[in-house]
Amino acid sequence: MDITDRLRELARNLYWTWHPELIDVFRDLDPGLWREVNHNPAEFLSSLPPETLKKRAAELALDARVNQAFHQMHDYLASRDTWGARHAGPLHARPVAYLSAEFGLHESLPIYSGAWACWRAIT
Repeated sequence: MDITDRLRELARNLYWTWHPELIDVFRDLDPGLWREVNHNPAEFLSSLPPETLKKRAAELALDARVNQAFHQMHDYLASRDTWGARHAGPLHARPVAYLSAEFGLHESLPIYSGAWACWRAIT
């Protein structure tokens, strides 16, 4: 798996949203484009030609940073030592999902509901 594939997999998981060192990797590749796509790594990678991505990654020596983030994410996803396992064990048998359109996940994933939609419409 090359650096492009690893970055795509990292971009498809919201794990990146709470890991500033991973956000830095995307931003460092092309700061202008990162702002232009509103910090959305999936859109960022689809807008950045693969040859440019590989060239910038080599210039910035990003392989080690991307590999570390990739392996840390997989370790995190495979871990059985989680808050839920320790404090909410019974929910494993009968999981509960709470969904609300009243809060957002990240600025690159806008949710237009209530007053937020009105604010976005006038700005």
